Amino acid sequence: MPDLKLSVLPEELGGEKGVLVKWNHEVGDWVRKNEELAVCQAGGKEISLKAPVQGVLQKIFISANTVFQPGTVLGILRTVMGGT
Repeated sequence: MPDLKLSVLPEELGGEKGVLVKWNHEVGDWVRKNEELAVCQAGGKEISLKAPVQGVLQKIFISANTVFQPGTVLGILRTVMGGT
């Protein structure tokens, strides 16, 4: 089962640093495709980090209220069979 790196693209952040406002799930939680995993902010706008596939939130690298650079890996999603 492959692991997917979760990040926010530089285009989504407008080239600015982002702030991870909150995680909506904990490590070990099962998530569905397109389910909101976390909320980020940059340039006064809110950005939703959504699950690209269904799977299990395996790791969280950036905690809430932490500033991060565009493209930083925020967490890892472990995909499962039928995880498209």
